[in-house]
Amino acid sequence: MDLAKYQTLTGTTVSTSDTARYNAIIARTNALLDSALGYSLSPSNFDIQELGKVQFQGLSPYYPINLNNLLPADNIEGTYRMFPYNENDIYLKTDPFTNLYHVKLVQPQNDDEFVTFTDLTDVSSMRARKFSKYIERNDNWFTWDWYTWLKDNLGFDNGLMLAVDADWLGCNNGMPLDLQYLWADMVTYYASDEVSVTGNIKSESVTGHSWSKTNAGGGKGVDLSPEQSPSGLTTIAKYAGPNGTLATRIPTT
Repeated sequence: MDLAKYQTLTGTTVSTSDTARYNAIIARTNALLDSALGYSLSPSNFDIQELGKVQFQGLSPYYPINLNNLLPADNIEGTYRMFPYNENDIYLKTDPFTNLYHVKLVQPQNDDEFVTFTDLTDVSSMRARKFSKYIERNDNWFTWDWYTWLKDNLGFDNGLMLAVDADWLGCNNGMPLDLQYLWADMVTYYASDEVSVTGNIKSESVTGHSWSKTNAGGGKGVDLSPEQSPSGLTTIAKYAGPNGTLATRIPTT
């Protein structure tokens, strides 16, 4: 999301003399929206890779993991992202995706590499729109005999995660119009001369006393930024992933 996109969405033309200021505001707006959603809408060069799959000895995986004794990794069809999970949830929450290719139970080796313990089969998603962000838990998952043994060996903070290979919602994959217009409204709001770089109404001085009015809270007389308005909160909650500051409650039925 850049200046050209902003001008297209709003039908306005930003002057050459104001381009640098708008680019700075757009960078800040992107950061605010990414934080609220829990993922970046911008294309990324950060690729998560599967190193391979743990071999099993009988019904149990070899552990500790030997990175020199792994089965080959699968071909990537979309892009991997990793998510924490609760094995008791009926729906396992991810970022919004349009196509789902692989779901794996893994142990990360660092921020961008993981080793797979098992591929989750019979995967289905709860899809109410053109995208989904919930993977329906199969009753056979997490019931493997070796799973309890593995968790006992790994300890309480076992580090296990879900690695999901999918086409993710974003700039290159059909970013929804309501999210685009929210972004444009945020840029317009933060570009206002009445708003400081911290997002507050600029301070005023009256009879020698200086004061400022925050935008947060929504009380009477408070100017809400677009992402804090009721419609903005609804839009963000619709697309927020599990790491977003406005992530929605996971369905339980």
